[in-house]
Amino acid sequence: MKWLSKVAEHHEDYLRMVRSLGEDFLAEDIVQEMYIKLSKYCTPEKILRQNGTVNKSYVYFVLRNLFLDYKKEQKRHNIVNIEDVKPMGVEYDYIQETEAYTSLIQRIDSEVETWHWYDQLMFTLYRETGWSIRKISTATRISTSSIFQTLKYCKNEIRINVGEDYEDFMNEDYEHIMTEKDVKAEIKRLQSKIKGDTHEDEETMQQIQELETIINKQNAKENNKKTNH
Repeated sequence: MKWLSKVAEHHEDYLRMVRSLGEDFLAEDIVQEMYIKLSKYCTPEKILRQNGTVNKSYVYFVLRNLFLDYKKEQKRHNIVNIEDVKPMGVEYDYIQETEAYTSLIQRIDSEVETWHWYDQLMFTLYRETGWSIRKISTATRISTSSIFQTLKYCKNEIRINVGEDYEDFMNEDYEHIMTEKDVKAEIKRLQSKIKGDTHEDEETMQQIQELETIINKQNAKENNKKTNH
C-alpha cells in the first residue's frame, strides 16, 4: 500500500504522540498496531488530504484509542503485552467510531474553508503543528494578542457550527455524525456478515435496522431544511 508508506514517513512523530500520552516502553508496538488498524479499516481518502499531506489528527485519534484500550487491559492484569490485547475494542463500535470521527473532521474542515484566508492560516498552523501561540508568533512575527483573538474567534465559529456534532461524538452517538454514504457502507458491511438463521444474525439485522432509521431521519431533516428555505 503506497499510501500507508506515505503515512509511515512520519513514524517518529507517531512515537512522540504515544509518549505524550504517557507510554514510552510500548510506544513502538502501539504505532505498529496503528498501521495494522489503518490497513484494515482505513482508505487513502480518509488519511491523506487532497494536497497529499497526512491527516495527523486522524492518526492521533487511532493511537489514542489503542493506548486507552491497552490501559484498560493493563488495569485488569498486572502485566500485559500489546500482542495480548486482542481484539482492541469491538469491531462494530470501532468502525462506527472511526467513521464518525472522519465525518466530524470533514465538517470542521468544511467550516474552516468558509473563513477568511488569514483565519484559515492561523487555525491551520495551530491545529497542524501543535505550536503554542508564542511559537506561532515567533514564526510569523504576528503579535500573540492578535493570534489569541483570531484563534478565539475560530474556536467559537466551530463551536457554533460544528458543536452539536462534537457533542454527539463525545456522547458516543456516532450514527448521528456519520454521513449517509458512511451509513450505507456500514449497512453493506453488516449485510455481508449474515450467514444463516442464528442469534448473531438477529443482532446484525437489528444494527442494520437502526442504521436505516438513521438514514431516514437524516433525509427527513434535509427535506425540512429545504422546505424552510
